[in-house]
Amino acid sequence: MGLDVTGGTGGVGAALEDLTAAAHRLAETAGDVSRVATLMLRAALCPDLLAAARACPVESTRLSVQLADLGGPRGLGGEAVALGALAAGVRSAVAAYATAEEAVAGLVESAQDTAVFLLSRQAVPLSVGLVALRRAGVDVAGGTDRLLFTAPWLVDLAGGIEGAVAGPLTPLDYEDGVGLLARAGALGGLVTEDGWAVRVSAVGPSSSARAPASVADLVGAQADIGGPPGGPSRLRVVEVPQEDGSSAWVVVIPGTQDWSPRAGANPSDLTTDVLLMAEEPAMLAAGVEQALTEAQRQAGRLGLDDPVLLAGHSQGGIAAAALAADAGFRQRQRVTHVVASGSPIARIPVPPTVSVLAIEHRQDAVPRLEGEHNADRRGWLTVSRDLAADPVARSAGAAHGSALYRATAALGDSSGSRSLAQWRRGSAAFLAGPAHGTPTVRDYRVERVGPAP
Repeated sequence: MGLDVTGGTGGVGAALEDLTAAAHRLAETAGDVSRVATLMLRAALCPDLLAAARACPVESTRLSVQLADLGGPRGLGGEAVALGALAAGVRSAVAAYATAEEAVAGLVESAQDTAVFLLSRQAVPLSVGLVALRRAGVDVAGGTDRLLFTAPWLVDLAGGIEGAVAGPLTPLDYEDGVGLLARAGALGGLVTEDGWAVRVSAVGPSSSARAPASVADLVGAQADIGGPPGGPSRLRVVEVPQEDGSSAWVVVIPGTQDWSPRAGANPSDLTTDVLLMAEEPAMLAAGVEQALTEAQRQAGRLGLDDPVLLAGHSQGGIAAAALAADAGFRQRQRVTHVVASGSPIARIPVPPTVSVLAIEHRQDAVPRLEGEHNADRRGWLTVSRDLAADPVARSAGAAHGSALYRATAALGDSSGSRSLAQWRRGSAAFLAGPAHGTPTVRDYRVERVGPAP
């Protein structure tokens, strides 16, 4: 099947969380035992017991010795010290692991920055060489696509984009680098939404639209939404009735549809990609919130703290994670789950309160654009699939296709992984289908409007 599941309840991060919790409980227990030991020692010196020694000297002495022994170093006092030492040892082990992991991450980041810095200094000769190859009839784009499929780790260098902007020793991070490039592009009217506003309007869902009953359905919904490069985008909001009469909400956000660097009517474009990766506001995200708010208003559920799952492929997953990381949005909407397929979201600071399911193909270049691994923690589950032996996906572009991601999601739906089984139980409210009533599917057109050409 080729699936690799990391994070979640079976991940290393979850184990570290468990060890930290265990250390805390050990320390609490050591404190409790120490307090009991103190009581034992005080009892050994109790005035009443000392007074009884006149009448029963042997018995009272024996009792005093036993109480002192029970509360002393060979008894509860020693156990309290041992438990405290064990708690400190566990905490030290967790801290050492975290420190080592941080050091390794720092080395990788430095290597990425240096590599990208050196490559950026060769931009002119590299460009001349590419032009010469194209004129010679070499399929440069196709060759690059196939190369990245066989050596996907090359894309990890993109994680050092700040190195191209400010050098190999820059204190800037990835988001700063992307943001600086975005502002430079904005000077020429590129990758900027200045002069535009967002408009959201309801449209009828397609005849094949239905409420998702699995993760594969969430990914497969991409086929029903979206829009042409020059037109508006389209997203889906599904209200799923619950047994207690409340509702759960699923929002499906499309991937990139327009690769022009100049913003147009369709906000599912390169401009939104850049803004989201720089962790800056984007109109597509604002449109998602407007659509969800309108759907809840129509259902009479606005402001009732219903749970929300945000899902998307590629750019849609980036938007989903960005909204989940937005504290203001979380105050207005109770986001509990994110499902992202083929999306570079490792650096997006989604809080631990939100459960993340990231589905990735190892040969897909897009999820690797940040040059960072996804978080390994209880609330972040990553499902990776190796496509090396797949007869269809023979290029990085093909490995990014939403149809292939739907097939991978279906494998995850039937997987016996303990982490995936736990995730399915936690997300059951969103995938209940008609179990507690007929779900309502609402589609919305999202577009940029305004004076900008």
